[in-house]
Amino acid sequence: MPARGAGTIDGAARAAARQRWTPGSDDQQHQDRVSERVIFWPLVAVVLLSPVPFGSVDPWAWGLLAALVGIAMIAWCVVASVGRDVVTVSIGKYWLSAALFALALLWAELQSAAWLPVQWHHPIWAEASKALGVTLAGSVAVDHYEIGSTLVRLLAYAGVFWITVHFSRNRYTARRVLYALLIAEAVFAVYGLLVKFSGSETILWYAKQFYRGNVTSTFINRNSYATFAGIGLIAATAVVAHRLLSIEPGVSRRDTLQIFIRALAEREWMYIVIWIVMFTALVLTDSRAGVASACIGLAAFLLMMARAQSVPRFAARAMAGVVVAAVALLFVVSGGTLDKRLYSSVSDATDAVRPELYRMTINAIGDSPYLGFGLGSFEDVFHLYRTDSHEMMTRSVRAHNTYLENALELGIPAASMLCLAIVVIAAQCFLGVGRRRRDFVYPALAVAVSVQVGVHALVDFSLQIPAVAATYAMVLGLGFAQSWSGDVPANRAYE
Repeated sequence: MPARGAGTIDGAARAAARQRWTPGSDDQQHQDRVSERVIFWPLVAVVLLSPVPFGSVDPWAWGLLAALVGIAMIAWCVVASVGRDVVTVSIGKYWLSAALFALALLWAELQSAAWLPVQWHHPIWAEASKALGVTLAGSVAVDHYEIGSTLVRLLAYAGVFWITVHFSRNRYTARRVLYALLIAEAVFAVYGLLVKFSGSETILWYAKQFYRGNVTSTFINRNSYATFAGIGLIAATAVVAHRLLSIEPGVSRRDTLQIFIRALAEREWMYIVIWIVMFTALVLTDSRAGVASACIGLAAFLLMMARAQSVPRFAARAMAGVVVAAVALLFVVSGGTLDKRLYSSVSDATDAVRPELYRMTINAIGDSPYLGFGLGSFEDVFHLYRTDSHEMMTRSVRAHNTYLENALELGIPAASMLCLAIVVIAAQCFLGVGRRRRDFVYPALAVAVSVQVGVHALVDFSLQIPAVAATYAMVLGLGFAQSWSGDVPANRAYE
């Protein structure tokens, strides 16, 4: 048994060690806190409020989002130029992803260049010149305007990721970001449920035109909100796991289980209620792909828990069993409408048009597999390739498969680089789960959400909704920032 007072001595030693590792002077630490309050938290507020104006799909909404992110980036650069204390992550950790992302965006910009070889220009420009009787400057892209607007959105998401990474290296800041995300997700879920159960078919003060009877919260499309709610569900799972695993275990498995059950009943019940609310809102969207991808993301998070060094196998298995049982029970209770849709015929209009869209998109990709048709040009290309079938006699601005749409617009090489840029970051988070003992939930959350949105992107376009993409960028930045131990001083991170 340790001598009396040994714990005090050890605590003093640990405190002294932390003091030795604390970067900078008191003035520098004060400046860091001011920078966080002035730059980071307003950015977090902007991202978490972005779902309010219909998921920020309108040009004014995503334009405002991009402008505010741009202001935050400028402020960060000014602070970083004065002192490097806000630069907390070495470029060596993300250079490959940054290079891939930059190359993809560079090619997108070049698609509108008239000086590229004429053989690369889309034939529509020659046809337009012949029809108008004037010589038009051609390009690879069929629509120049959409390139600029789409680039602005992609750069805004990159800015959210960038700033989140550098400010979330502090574990206490990371924890507050996670809880802020959970609160925002819960508020949007409660709002969506209140609208449904009140019988008010509205979004804010506007009458719903689509998906009446489904929970969409402030989003227009139920599938987009399903992706957003899925992020909240996985975040709620991460919070519950983090809180339970921080409890001192008992001397036996039985004691540990009793401690966890007591904690859930007495202290953590509020987070369990939030989890149930999130799952209920998700199921009542009646989005089959949204619910399925969220469940796959949940499974990915549980697998990450099993991979973490600090989680006993017993605890990982117990939590996995509880989550599976809760999902099954809640699905039976609240999933009646969704259950009917899961067993419904695939002959309805939505199901019939998607295979035709996929075939059309693949045919278009085959006509320009390397150069693409221009970033953001899918709607224009759709009119060029639309068939005369009844299913395709409609207006479509999305391919309902983000990977195919990117390949059509950017070409396969550039689209692959854009996708790999995200995969590389997610892979670092995957490795971070194995590195971290104390804060593995952050990279685990990033991996799980990446799996969720990546699977849903196979059959829908939720990642092209600005509010969803910005939220995912923040989650990914949070996980990436916490994929390494915080023992290295922040003021040496750039070396």
